Amino acid sequence: MMLLKNRVAIVTGASRGVGRSVAIELSTEGARVVLASRSAADLNSVANEITASGGQVLVVPTDVSRVEDVARLVSECTRHFGAPDILVNNAGAIARSTVHEMTVEAWDEVIGSNLRGTFLCTKAVLGPMLEHRRGDVFIISSNRARRGKATRSAYCAAKAAVRIFGESLRDEVREHNVRVHTFILAGVDTPMIRASYPETSPSEWIDSTHVGRMVVYCASQPDIVDTPEIELRSLASGD
Repeated sequence: MMLLKNRVAIVTGASRGVGRSVAIELSTEGARVVLASRSAADLNSVANEITASGGQVLVVPTDVSRVEDVARLVSECTRHFGAPDILVNNAGAIARSTVHEMTVEAWDEVIGSNLRGTFLCTKAVLGPMLEHRRGDVFIISSNRARRGKATRSAYCAAKAAVRIFGESLRDEVREHNVRVHTFILAGVDTPMIRASYPETSPSEWIDSTHVGRMVVYCASQPDIVDTPEIELRSLASGD
């Protein structure tokens, strides 16, 4: 039995890493999935994989920091599959620079992709979720939300902000039966973490498929079950 048959899900940052795995796992469980990221070519590759397995998928190239892009994303989703009832805020960017050397443009890109994008996408889907009194909003944060690291100031600040954003949002919408799930990830195998820790063997990281399975688990629980925050980390992760 498919756990999410006919549910409609939007996944941002879906072209690779965690987003790709989440999208595939949602589709495997019967969800109709809308893929969003800035890379159309990479999105099409993920879409082909889902289609080959019999899934229903829509590609909408999107810069989540742009209001008009997000509006088009939700509009296309609604037109093709119906109103979204699952949103996975996974899009993100990182800048590896000291504060002294970081450009304003680099700072704005990280904050825009991680924090502004989470706000814009969440705001865009809340209308139908509140109206239908059902929905699951996922916010992908990081252990860097709790502990800073040199040359990662923008990323750490953004991930801390989206975590608190999720807590505030949950307090606003839970009486409307809309659930907010924040994932704190540490040591998940993605292109971003491989670039950040090139000296570490990929065998020490968690396969991103496990994140997708946890998203499916949370979204498939009865309405009464609330999973506000889940931490998923590799045993090899030291912080």
